[in-house]
Amino acid sequence: MASGAQLSQLWSKFYDEAVGVADCGASPSAGSSTSPDLQHKKKVVATLDGLVKILFGLDTGNKAAVVSHGDGALELIVALTRSADVLPQRQNQGTRDDNNIESQVLMSSFKAIKACLVRNPVGRSRVRAAGVFDLINEALTNNNSAVLIEEILTSLAAACLGDDLNALQASVQLRGHVDRAASLADGSAEGLKQKTSYLRALFDAVTKEQKEFIEVISVSQRDFFSDVKIAELELRNGNKAVGEEKFEVALSHYDRAMDRIETKNFQSATKLLNSLCCHVCWNRANVRFKLGQSEEALSDIDVLLQNEVPADIAGCAQKLRANALRALGRDQEAQEAAGKALVINPGDKELRERMANHKLE
Repeated sequence: MASGAQLSQLWSKFYDEAVGVADCGASPSAGSSTSPDLQHKKKVVATLDGLVKILFGLDTGNKAAVVSHGDGALELIVALTRSADVLPQRQNQGTRDDNNIESQVLMSSFKAIKACLVRNPVGRSRVRAAGVFDLINEALTNNNSAVLIEEILTSLAAACLGDDLNALQASVQLRGHVDRAASLADGSAEGLKQKTSYLRALFDAVTKEQKEFIEVISVSQRDFFSDVKIAELELRNGNKAVGEEKFEVALSHYDRAMDRIETKNFQSATKLLNSLCCHVCWNRANVRFKLGQSEEALSDIDVLLQNEVPADIAGCAQKLRANALRALGRDQEAQEAAGKALVINPGDKELRERMANHKLE
C-alpha cells in the first residue's frame, strides 16, 4: 500500500473523483417516481468499495489523514449513499434488481464507514458532524435484513468503541433499533446476536455511568447532541480557516463552538465534553496569540491545562503559555512556564536555548 506522499496523491485523486460521483447522482425526472438509475447506484458501490481498499491496512496516522482530507471521508460516504437514494422510504420502489442494488449500496456504505472508524479516534470524533448517526437511524428504520443490520450495527459498535460521547448518543437515540434487531437474531444469525448483545451491554454501562447527565439532557429545552454537532462543525470550520490563514474568521468559529460547549448545565454535568473543549481551547489559544490577544490566549491555555491532556499537548500548551506571558512582559512567569514545558519535552532544542540564554522570543 502506498504511504506518505504517494498515499496523499492517491487519495486526493480518488477523493476528487468520488465527490464527482456523489455530485452527479441521477435525480428522478419531473413528474416521475422512479429512483436514480441503476448505473449510478453501481458506480456508487464501486466507489465505496474502492474507498475500503485504500483504507485497508493503513496505520492510525495515515487513516486519520485520509479521513480528514477535504470535507472528510465519512462525509463523502454519506453523500455517496444519499446520492443513490437507497434509504428505507425508497426501498419499495423500482424493480427487484433495483432493490438488490440498493442493499448493495447500503452494505458497501457501512463497510466503508467501519473502515474509517476502526483504530481511528479521529474518524470516531467526526461521526456526529458527518451525519453518520442520522444515516444509521434511517438505514435501520423498517429494515428486516439480518445481514445488512449486522453490518450497520458493526459500524455503530466501531463508532462507540473508545468514544463515550458517541456511545451515549447511540444509547439515547438508537437503543430501540438495537432492541428490535435483537428480536431478529435467531439461531441462524449468530453474528447479529453478538452485535446486539455487545451494544446492549455497552448502552447499559454508559446509561448507568451517565444517569444524572441523561436526566439533565432529557429535560433540557435544548438538544444536547445537536449543540455538540454544531460545536464540532464550528471547530472544523475554524481549523479550515486557520489553514487559509484567515485567523479572525477562525476565531469567530472557535468562539461559536465554545458557546455551544458552555451551554448551561451541559459541561458542568459531565466530563464527556472535556476532549472537545480542550481541542477548541488549544486551537483558539493559538489563534488568539497570533492576533496579539495574549491575555485571552492565556485564559484558554489555563482551561486546557486544568483538564487531563496528553503529555505532548501539555508541553505545547506550556510553551505557548510561556510565549504569551513573555509578550505581556511577565518574564519571570514566562521562564517558569518554559521550564515546565522543557520538563515535559526535554528534547525541545528551542526551549533549551531559551532557558540557557534566560530569555524567550
